[in-house]
Amino acid sequence: MNLKVLFFRFAKKISFYLQILDYRYLLPASTYLPLPIGIAFAYLRGIINFIFDLEWRSLSTGQKFVRKQTWHAITYLRQDSNILSKLFITMSRFVVNSREEWEACYFSSHSMQKILDNSTFKGLEAVLNAQQSGRGIVLLTPHFDSYCTGMVLMGMKSLHLNAMKTDAIFDPRVNPAIQKYFSNKFVSMEQFFNGGRIVADTDDKRFFYKALQNNECVVIGADLPAVGKSALNIPFLGGIRKMAPGPMRLAKKTNSLIAGFVCLYKEPGKYQLEFSPLYDAEDEELNKIYQFFESNIRAMPQRWWVSDLFYQYK
Repeated sequence: MNLKVLFFRFAKKISFYLQILDYRYLLPASTYLPLPIGIAFAYLRGIINFIFDLEWRSLSTGQKFVRKQTWHAITYLRQDSNILSKLFITMSRFVVNSREEWEACYFSSHSMQKILDNSTFKGLEAVLNAQQSGRGIVLLTPHFDSYCTGMVLMGMKSLHLNAMKTDAIFDPRVNPAIQKYFSNKFVSMEQFFNGGRIVADTDDKRFFYKALQNNECVVIGADLPAVGKSALNIPFLGGIRKMAPGPMRLAKKTNSLIAGFVCLYKEPGKYQLEFSPLYDAEDEELNKIYQFFESNIRAMPQRWWVSDLFYQYK
């Protein structure tokens, strides 16, 4: 066995234990610091992740790709920016992602009431009124900024929520500490959902139909690339992109409304939750929701923390 193989095995072992230290101990413990200091810790963690190209997906697969693919996406989205500006935006993507992971630990173990009181809402009243009038609502969102905190705040405003999750986090290659982090995150979020649940789309698709028929909301991530003949062709970010047809199928079969939302971090302890108008489940209306997403992503590309998947759009 040569030295290169031994070094690789040693580095992999060190990485495994560093992930446990980070996700099981450091990240949760930092939420007990004063809020501005805790956020500063998350920022420092994000800068370190940028320097070493660390992210749970790349750590799990053993292939570092996030920084490079984020750079390509930012180069496309900010073609007129200079290299230093693009580099800063690419680094900021890691910072935002780190803050988002920190926020999940925060709302898992701390009161959110003060944050709710300090935050602002645009368009939430229309969503609440629609639910109270007896309509189910499919709420679409990109993996952008503080969208999970946004769901917690929605629930605290009495919206009956459910959400669709991916089962990719339970890939056996994912560190058990990271799997535990996500499990704790989902359980904590459900406590704010007024009886709603977070369910994998591979577990029980009928669950989402029933929820919408009961005039509840279903939150679905809407920016992941799709493949196949049934994929929808959506004008998005300068091209026609293939997106999953599932959300529209759910809305049409249950006569539900559709809308988009983003949750913007403003300062420590303060967020702004913004909704698009509510629409009937028609293709033209869905395009308007993606225009709403695009306007936010183009304005703040560093907050789109799955921009590394941009190259997968067909």
